Amino acid sequence: MGAKKSLAVALCAVAVATVAWAAADLTVVSDPSNIVSNRLVGRWVLDPELSRRLDPERASTEPAKLEFTSDDAVLTRLGNYSERLQSDRIFAAGMVKTNGKPHPYILVNVSGNMSLVWFRPDGKGNLIGESETKSVSIAIARDRTKDLLFLGGDTARGASAAFSRDLSR
Repeated sequence: MGAKKSLAVALCAVAVATVAWAAADLTVVSDPSNIVSNRLVGRWVLDPELSRRLDPERASTEPAKLEFTSDDAVLTRLGNYSERLQSDRIFAAGMVKTNGKPHPYILVNVSGNMSLVWFRPDGKGNLIGESETKSVSIAIARDRTKDLLFLGGDTARGASAAFSRDLSR
C-alpha cells in the first residue's frame, strides 16, 4: 500500500512538472513587421457607425470598450493550453479589459489571419477558463491616434466590429 501511494505521488509530481515545463516553454516571438502586435496595446472604443455598416446585427453585441496591455507573464498561466499552443507562434500576450473585465489574451496566426484568443474566467476563481477566438486587424493611420481596430468573428465569414482609439483620458 505504501509503495502504491509513493508511486501515485511521484506520478502526480511528474505530471505537474511536465505541465509547468510546457507552459514555461511558451514564448512571445516579436516581429517588428507585425502591425497588429505592434499597434494593439492601448484603449479602444467601439465605433458604432462603422460597425453597423459592417454588420448591423452584430454591432450591438460587441464590447463598448477594450483596453490591451502587454504582459508576457500571462503565458505561465496557460498550463492547460500549453500543449495545444506549442506549435503556434505567439506574437503578443497580455491582458485585455472588455468593458472593464480583465481577460488574459494571446495573439496568434490562424490560417494566415491574425487571431486574438482571450480567456474567460472559469467561475472558480481562475482567470483561465474557456477561450474565445476572434480575427483581428488594424488599419494604421499616419497619426497613431486615428488607427482603427477590426475585431471579427471566429470564422472566415464573420463580419468585423470597428474600434477607434479611446482618447478620452
